[in-house]
Amino acid sequence: MEPLTHIRLLLTRTTPFRVVNVGGGPGFDAVGLQLLADFVGADVHFHHEVLDIELGWVGVVECIGSILSDACQGARTSLSFHQCDMIDTIPLCGNPDTVDMFIFAYVCVENAQALRLSNFGCLRRVFASAKLNCVFLFLDSTDRLWPDILSVARSVGTYEAVFVYVAHKIRMVLQRVNIQSITRSEQEKTLLSVCQGHNLAAEGSPKKT
Repeated sequence: MEPLTHIRLLLTRTTPFRVVNVGGGPGFDAVGLQLLADFVGADVHFHHEVLDIELGWVGVVECIGSILSDACQGARTSLSFHQCDMIDTIPLCGNPDTVDMFIFAYVCVENAQALRLSNFGCLRRVFASAKLNCVFLFLDSTDRLWPDILSVARSVGTYEAVFVYVAHKIRMVLQRVNIQSITRSEQEKTLLSVCQGHNLAAEGSPKKT
């Protein structure tokens, strides 16, 4: 089953639904998930944890949580904030094996050098701990890290990948599975090569001084 189809099924079958949103301040992804759940008619209770290094997001997250609570029509969201450094906080979150969805929002490229120096340690740990069918959403300003991150995921488990082209950017969705689809593996090669090309171009560009 494709990860995107699986997300829809998860929303209709899983409650509570635990989301860990890394770099997720101010919490707008929680709004999107609740709207999506309402759209597909999912009576789901999200436990949405925003992890961000910027403590200033606390008030905004609390405000969004209050608005979502007042506006719920079917889906419900319990929104919380935890200060976290993606690289140095170990473990990244408590009980990662109970998380249904990890979101990495505009945080990987900002920490690209530190991720590579640490051999992608923080991601490697959550990939290794993730439960079967857990979904990972990678949303960033560039797709050049996706080949490396996918390689790390598959070094510790079996992961299906879907690449979504939106607004001139390639987003990556991973799902932990028992068996990887041969068809999906063939389809991912084209977009992976695009991401690799972007990475090579970035590495070859002149450094700003």
